[in-house]
Amino acid sequence: MVYRGNIRNPYLKALKNLASGYMGGHTKNPTYKEVCNGDTGHAEVIPLEYDADELSFDELLLIFFRTHNPTTLNRQGGDVGTQYRSAIFYHNDDQKQKALAMIKD
Repeated sequence: MVYRGNIRNPYLKALKNLASGYMGGHTKNPTYKEVCNGDTGHAEVIPLEYDADELSFDELLLIFFRTHNPTTLNRQGGDVGTQYRSAIFYHNDDQKQKALAMIKD
C-alpha cells in the first residue's frame, strides 16, 4: 500500500506504476506465506516507475524518508518481522550514492 495521503498532489502525477512485492532474499519466487514466515530473506518492497521530468530521484528519496520510519528494526507500524526491514534497492551507482548520502545526513 502506498500512503498517497502523505504525498503532495504534484508528486502523484509523476508516479506511473506502483506494485507490491518482495526482493533481496535467497528463495526464488517465494509465496506471501513463505516471506511472512521469515525464512526467505526477502523484504517487502514497492517497485515503482516515475516520470523523472516531474519528480527527481532526490525528491523520491525525501518522500520515502517522510513516509517510512527506517529507525525501527524489522518493523513498520504494526507490522513486525525481517520482511519489514528498511531497504532501498537502486538501479545504478548514482542512485546508490544519493541514497547513501541522504542516509548519512
